[in-house]
Order: sequence, then structure tokens, then C-alpha cells
Amino acid sequence: MVRIQERLVKKRYYGKAMYQYPVYSLNFPKKFHELLQPFLDEDLQTDVERKSNTLIITLTPKPTEKPFLNKKNANLHSAKSRKNSGDQE
Repeated sequence: MVRIQERLVKKRYYGKAMYQYPVYSLNFPKKFHELLQPFLDEDLQTDVERKSNTLIITLTPKPTEKPFLNKKNANLHSAKSRKNSGDQE
């Protein structure tokens, strides 16, 4: 069984105004911990649907963005390195 829990977060701005908003969380039973381990510390995309008396929550890992160039190849394509290579030819 999983429960949806709500807590109220209160923030003060400049010691005067208070802003508050609800935060919802899910606590999973221990029997699901092994299934959750591969997804720890990952950004997950969340989709929530409600069909009649059922709540469907789908969590999928976001695709990781690969850097266009790594540091090793970055100097080969810089303007300075192109200028120096033209002088040598």
C-alpha cells in the first residue's frame, strides 16, 4: 500500500510576508525498494492520469544529454587552433 501525503511548506520573505504551498509525496513499501534502486538520483519524467476511481502515475527516466564536444576535442575546433594550423601549412 502506498499513501499520498501532503505537507504545508511555509516560507518567510524579508521577515514579514509568508508564502505557503502544499508538497505531496509518496512512501513506497520495502518490497519495492529493489525495483527503485536503479532510478535513485535520476531525473524522472512524471505523467499522472485519473481514470474513474484509479490514479495512474508513470515515471520514466529523462534522456541524458550528451555534450557536443568533450574537452579533449574542444581545442581542435577553436578559432585560435585553426589560425595556428593555417600558419604552419
